[in-house]
Amino acid sequence: MSGDVDYRRITGNRFANSFDWPSTSVNGSGTGIPFFIFSIGGAVVERNEFVNTFSGDRRSKKSGHIRARGAYDNREFDWASYWHRNTFNRAFVTGPKPPFRLRAYSYTSDGITFSHVRRIGTSLQAEFEIARPGDRVRAWHHHDDDRHDHRGHDECDDDEGDRHHDHDQR
Repeated sequence: MSGDVDYRRITGNRFANSFDWPSTSVNGSGTGIPFFIFSIGGAVVERNEFVNTFSGDRRSKKSGHIRARGAYDNREFDWASYWHRNTFNRAFVTGPKPPFRLRAYSYTSDGITFSHVRRIGTSLQAEFEIARPGDRVRAWHHHDDDRHDHRGHDECDDDEGDRHHDHDQR
């Protein structure tokens, strides 16, 4: 994707997925797949509903809702905006300050190593698998008038814990 980020938009969609693959995957060069030959840029991703019901390998480093991998300019990927301006049936992020700063990781699939991977994932266990010491794993929770998260919030977060619960990496 090229041009101004504000003109690259993924908005107002419903993504329903039951596979070990993200609904939105942006792939840059350097992945080992010959047809991914250019570095790519980010996009505005908002007002989407992501539903992923994949129930296979809960440690999968491939599954997720939104993912970027290969050569890309992470400054153009507003992960916090993706987290706050979309809805998910379940979602998890990992990093030093999620969702603002996500952990980059690598994985191998079918003999190809993918690096510089960041994602909004679908499995708590998979996020713990990529976490490093000092990282936090955060779960997305949607609140409505009839349901409350009784597990507590991290009161020192920039976003004041409005829809999330943090899990300490142990």
